[in-house]
Amino acid sequence: MLQQNMNVPLETRHSLVHLYWRETWQGQWRRFFDWLLRRSPRLETLHSEESASLVRTYAGLKDVPIDAIRGSEERAPAFDRTFHPIGERPRQRWISIAEARLHGTPMPPVQLTEKDGRYYVRDGHHRISVAHALGEAFIEAEVVRIQTSNLR
Repeated sequence: MLQQNMNVPLETRHSLVHLYWRETWQGQWRRFFDWLLRRSPRLETLHSEESASLVRTYAGLKDVPIDAIRGSEERAPAFDRTFHPIGERPRQRWISIAEARLHGTPMPPVQLTEKDGRYYVRDGHHRISVAHALGEAFIEAEVVRIQTSNLR
């Protein structure tokens, strides 16, 4: 049942399931300490309520430090602010992406929006979470930079 038509050795899949649950457990502890310290455990959300005054420019493909990614363009309830998975919902996709990463399968770059030096995920929450769990410091990303226009 765990292998589900994949050419992945069972022990590798078992290790990735273990890694997923370890990340989930570490996230629970982090969220507990966030609660004690009265910090929000959620990813920041990029608010675009002033979208008429935003200027978007393509910044290109670059390696972005995972620690510089602060949030999401939309609400992302499956991950906490440090990209630890929350609960069962992201598990199957997370493990599939981890398998692909370990076997060197090419993955598309994540899509990020940069505003004021902070990065927000447009697409790629699972890939970022897996890269974080595997101890990677950078992730390849297509970046769009937004700035508020000062023209009036």
